[in-house]
Formats: sequence, structure tokens, C-alpha cells
Amino acid sequence: MKKVIYLIAGLLIGAILMVTVIWNKMPGLMLLNMESKHDFETTVDKLVIGAFDTGWEVINEVDIQDRLILSDYGDILRMRIIEICHADHSYTIFQDDENKKVAALMPCRFAVYETHDGKVMVSKMNIGLMSKMFGGVIQQVMGTVAEEEKLMLKDVIK
Repeated sequence: MKKVIYLIAGLLIGAILMVTVIWNKMPGLMLLNMESKHDFETTVDKLVIGAFDTGWEVINEVDIQDRLILSDYGDILRMRIIEICHADHSYTIFQDDENKKVAALMPCRFAVYETHDGKVMVSKMNIGLMSKMFGGVIQQVMGTVAEEEKLMLKDVIK
């Protein structure tokens, strides 16, 4: 009987530790943050060109630094959000009403920003990992998106 209690307690403690580790690691797994090998404007330009070269459309660029300064906040250094869309991928996913819930994750985005120590960083969602959570058509399309994003980033990140 004592062995069963120890076994159950061990399993419970192990499960709690595992959930804690996963909970703490998730932000680092869900968001990828990479250093650029270029200055800020070159990084933005190369991402935009990379998007077009892989069949994507840049639908919006948001200058976060400018918006905050215009709203009377302090300077956070340069930060730009680049929103991209691939109509074929979107259509493939959104044909099925059940898949439309992932619209909250779209369009795909890159954030390019400067740090106070002079680095230029690129961050994005880990679409490859996220694709595995959904399965089916969403997994298939998002897996392709992850590969295309790698192509967009190949001339940008260190």
C-alpha cells in the first residue's frame, strides 16, 4: 500500500513539474526572436523583398515607434510590423468554416526592432510549431508557410 502511495505521489509531483516547465518554456517556443545581420532599414527592405520573391504580398507596414511618439509616449527606438498575406494559402484554409477561427492569427507578421545595445532583431510566431496543434489542412498550409518564412529570412538573420 505504501508503494502505491509513493508511486501516485511521484507521478503527481512529476506531472506538476512537467506542466511548470512547459508553461515557462512556451513563450520561448511560440515566438522566435532572431538577430539580423543588417541595419534596421536594410532588414525591413530584405524582408519585404523576400516576401515578394516567395509569392507573398506585403499588405501593411506599421511604424510602432512613430505611433507611440505621436501619442506622446517616449521613444522606444525603431520598430516596424510587416504584415504579409498569401491569398492561395488563405483561401485553402478559409474554404472550410471550421478553419476560419485561425483568422485571428493572420495575416503573418514580422516585427523588426532595434535594441538599446544596437542590435536589430526580427521576431515572429513559430508557425511551424503552431501548425502541429491544428492538424488537417491548417497544419499542411502552415507547414508550407513555415518553410516559406525560412526563405524570406535566409538573407536577413545571423
